[in-house]
Amino acid sequence: MKFKNLLPVTFLLTPFISSATTMTQSELALLSAIVEQSSGGIFEVSPLYQSVSISVEESHELVRCAGTNLKVDINKYDISRFTYSMDCARGYKVRGQGVAKGQVNAYVATERVEIDSNWIESSSFEKNTLSVMGIRSSFIGDLPSPTYHTLSRPIDEGTVLLKNHFKPKRLVVRGESVRVVFESGSLTLTSEAVSMAFGYMGDRIKVKNPESGKVFFATVTDLNTVKIE
Repeated sequence: MKFKNLLPVTFLLTPFISSATTMTQSELALLSAIVEQSSGGIFEVSPLYQSVSISVEESHELVRCAGTNLKVDINKYDISRFTYSMDCARGYKVRGQGVAKGQVNAYVATERVEIDSNWIESSSFEKNTLSVMGIRSSFIGDLPSPTYHTLSRPIDEGTVLLKNHFKPKRLVVRGESVRVVFESGSLTLTSEAVSMAFGYMGDRIKVKNPESGKVFFATVTDLNTVKIE
């Protein structure tokens, strides 16, 4: 199986004017269809990508086809391999497969990092430009705050950081005291209450006034802090 590199495409995906003299209309149409799906609708190309390129098998068949009704089937979460089909001018259909690659700026672990370690230390990760198979939306541009996130599993040296390596940290613990904030215009009032549930950032939970016994809803806004809307 032979693959022909079609075109490296910058993330901003400027019009294909410069490539029109070296590529056939069929090749341009295929590339345009993949780019359109991967940057506009069901899949969004991360701005961390510096460039995107695709290669297709049996590209000479695509060149001769000069057809219409191009269809591309890609995975909505990870454009690695894709299939395409096109109705050709002479009444037959061309079908093929291809692969996608990209240059991406991503964080890489410089050492093994355990779940309970101080993973935010700058020495644990460094940002590099990597050549990766596929186009994924799961790379991270900035290290998340250790105040609001924790590692979901240990990370081995050389691992490229993805969103699923982290999970939200529980900010409010059931049965413990929380700071309650109430804002009205320029006026801000604070008090103490007891949380009646565990809470993550943005969760709406019940809290109880320890003096009056009144229960009310509040939104988790920070560590051991809730806000009455």
